[in-house]
Amino acid sequence: MRVLLALFLLLAATVAASDEIVAGVDLDRVDWPTFCRNVEPVPVANCTASHPADNVHAVHAPFVFGDPQYVCDNLKKTYDRLTTCNDAYCNVCRGTWRSALQSRELFPTWYEPDMQLDSFRRKYFSDVLSGN
Repeated sequence: MRVLLALFLLLAATVAASDEIVAGVDLDRVDWPTFCRNVEPVPVANCTASHPADNVHAVHAPFVFGDPQYVCDNLKKTYDRLTTCNDAYCNVCRGTWRSALQSRELFPTWYEPDMQLDSFRRKYFSDVLSGN
């Protein structure tokens, strides 16, 4: 029994000590409550406010045909939701950024140059890139 307990504690300590690194960004080093609340809106098409991690920035995705039409009120609501933390870890915000990084890593040509992975990481995560 002691051996199982020791193995469990060792595994738990290893998992707790490991960093969540996504597309070269160490997500565990981000101060999520401050980061999420301070993200500035990004214009898209005729709308002045969208969240930079919102999937509307995947302008070259294969499922986008012609000029996309945006509902600015919906983009603003998404921005507001993603900049509000409803829990201590800002899980919705963090998950959205994780997905945005993964998408840019997997599908780099879907994004304009200033929203592609390298530019995106430098702009939002320069201080928490893994290896820094």
